[in-house]
Amino acid sequence: MSFDDEWANHQSNATHMQLNQMPADRGSGGDTDGLSHVESEKRKAATYIQETLGPAVKKAGAKADTDSESVTGSSSASSAISPGALDGWETKAGLKHCLTEWDRQLKNLTNRLSSEMSALGTTNNLFRSNETFTAGQFALGKDNGLHPRSNISDFTGN
Repeated sequence: MSFDDEWANHQSNATHMQLNQMPADRGSGGDTDGLSHVESEKRKAATYIQETLGPAVKKAGAKADTDSESVTGSSSASSAISPGALDGWETKAGLKHCLTEWDRQLKNLTNRLSSEMSALGTTNNLFRSNETFTAGQFALGKDNGLHPRSNISDFTGN
């Protein structure tokens, strides 16, 4: 299969995706239109990033670096010691450029994973603080007969 045929195949498959709307048949999962916050799920996702995904990305990046250095030459050793299989080829310069970009993207990915893990924890803290504040507002009304004022109070006489 030529590149053009494969590319056309991918494009035709991609046109069938609908990412901007809910599926027509949402199954029997209940109401999913509202905001849903499950602290344990966010904690589980953060743990997965920290213990599984993050280390796997670092390991894959290190493997790619090792394999690439065997072709282009070691960046940590002088080229006289480890010239690489492409020593003397013009392709070596282009491949080194690609590897530099690869390293940059790998660093961006690991930083992004770290940021996402942190954001999951921060989101849990924000929701927990909001819930505590809201519960405190209701408790305030129970303790001393006061309740938070709302526009509906104008209609009820309270």
